[in-house]
Amino acid sequence: MSERTDGRLSLAVLGAGAALVLAAGVAWWVAAAPEIGAEPPQAIPPVVVPEEIAPEQVENDLESFLPEFDNTVRREVGRIEPETAQSMQVPSEKDGEYRLQFVCLGPGELSVLIRGTVEGDVHQRVDCEGNLSAFAFVSAGDHVVISVRRPGPEPADVGFQVIDVD
Repeated sequence: MSERTDGRLSLAVLGAGAALVLAAGVAWWVAAAPEIGAEPPQAIPPVVVPEEIAPEQVENDLESFLPEFDNTVRREVGRIEPETAQSMQVPSEKDGEYRLQFVCLGPGELSVLIRGTVEGDVHQRVDCEGNLSAFAFVSAGDHVVISVRRPGPEPADVGFQVIDVD
């Protein structure tokens, strides 16, 4: 055979080999492909609707306004209705130094009265702007009485605490 015939024969064998390799690759790829109809289609997960949750109580909001201290003697949080007063007796030591911290949420103001201090009755009127406010006092005996009054037509949410400063 001539060189030309040998070149053509080599080219034909190479082409046939390439076609055979290509056919084998296609057959493998088709055989390895997942079967579309073999598995049932995946179910769409159900839509989960969150259940309704009642809004948090106001006390939780006020709690976040009042910093917590280890030396807190008494802490109260709640709602005070219009034209009403709430009082609490707080244990204390004679000549002990204390701080009353409070926060009020709502329109208007609060009237705060502390009885049983060395200064006598301490009266403060404070705005209900949501700011943390405080004032110091010295106890005259073994307890003080703190009264909070809400003047005006609307209720207010109040939180207050007495801290031992000594």
